[in-house]
Amino acid sequence: MGEQHIIHRGQWEGQSLPNSFESFKLYKTSLEGDVMLLNDGKTLAVAHPGDFTATDKSFEAMSPTDFGKLKVKKGEQQGGAAPFFTEYLAGCYDRGISATFEIKGSTPEMTAKAARRTVETIKEMQTEGSFKVQGKEDSKFLEEIGIHSFSPDAIVEARRTLAETGLSLRIGFTWLSSYEHAKNNSIAAPALRYYEQGKNWEQAGIKAAKELGCNFVFFVEPNKMTAALVQAAHVAGLELYMYIRPNENTPELRNALLQLKVDKLLY
Repeated sequence: MGEQHIIHRGQWEGQSLPNSFESFKLYKTSLEGDVMLLNDGKTLAVAHPGDFTATDKSFEAMSPTDFGKLKVKKGEQQGGAAPFFTEYLAGCYDRGISATFEIKGSTPEMTAKAARRTVETIKEMQTEGSFKVQGKEDSKFLEEIGIHSFSPDAIVEARRTLAETGLSLRIGFTWLSSYEHAKNNSIAAPALRYYEQGKNWEQAGIKAAKELGCNFVFFVEPNKMTAALVQAAHVAGLELYMYIRPNENTPELRNALLQLKVDKLLY
C-alpha cells in the first residue's frame, strides 16, 4: 500500500475487529489506533468503546484488570482480547510497522491526561530498551510515531510532555467537518477559538494546527479538499492527512487525493 496509507483503527475489508492484535499480524503498513486512559491513571488501552457497546466514560472507569478480561463478543475474532497500548506498540515495533494513535477521552481534561500518559509510556518503553535490537535503538521507528486528536488540550499536553521527556514524536491536530460539529462536541469545542465567523472553515484548521505547534493537520471531509488547501498547509510547514470514511473509500478517491499532494490517507 505504501507509506502514504494508514489503516484506520487497524481495520480492513473482511476483518471484524478494529484496534486488535489482528491488525499488526495482518498488515505491513502504517496502522492507527484509538488510545484511552484507564482508571488507574497510568495504563493505556487501545480500544474503541463503541466496539464493546461502551462509552468513553465507562472505559475510563475500567481497571486494567477488567480491561484485560475484555473479550470480543461478535464476529470472526469472538473471544479475542483487546490490547494494552504497550502491547500494541511493541507488536508494531516487532513487525516494523509505523504507528499513529488518536488520543480519546470523555472530557478535555481526560484527553490531556491520556496524551501526557501516552508520551510518558513511550519514554518508559524506550528507557527499558523496548525499541532496541542487539543493543541498538531504532530511532526512526520512534520519530515516526504519530499522536493526533481533535482536542487542543491533548495537543498542548502532548507537546509539553515531549519537551519534558526529550522525545521527538509527530503531533497532529484533527479538524472536524464543520463549525456545528465542533460546537456540539465538548472535546473539540475549545478549538473554535481559532475560527472567525465568515472565514473559510478548512483554513482555520490549518491555522489551529500551526498555532498548536503540530507537524500535521488532519481533515475528515475529502470532498472539501483542494490543491490550494494542500498548498496552504505545506506553506504553513504542515503535512496534510485525510480521513476517508468506509462508504467513500474507493481507489478513484484515494488516487484523486494523492494527485492533490495530500501527504497521507487514513482509511
